[in-house]
Amino acid sequence: MYKELEVGGDKRKIAFLSNGLTPLFYKQVFKTDLLKALNENGEFSLASDKIPELGFIMMKQAEKADMTKVNYEGYLEWLSGFEPLDLTLVSPEITDIYFSNSIPSEEPKKKGRGKAKG
Repeated sequence: MYKELEVGGDKRKIAFLSNGLTPLFYKQVFKTDLLKALNENGEFSLASDKIPELGFIMMKQAEKADMTKVNYEGYLEWLSGFEPLDLTLVSPEITDIYFSNSIPSEEPKKKGRGKAKG
């Protein structure tokens, strides 16, 4: 899913993109399995310290960055451009973008409408 969010007091528009590669890119940069980090006590949740990291990966995906060159130092540089709570305030939207790929957007349609008369 792709979505632009306004972040920070200056209302900077930042594009975020999540897809099946997001957890792989996350692990590549942060050396941690995102899916394990999300699964705490048998329930999926996103720890607040992981939200900026996830946002960084999704922002780089939206930029169509060369993900082989994305690294932790780049994350720290990106993060230094925000006030402490800027990314925390948009964390519900960031998690919605990430989880939207995992949650069906509509109910499955029924197959068939009954038996054919014959």
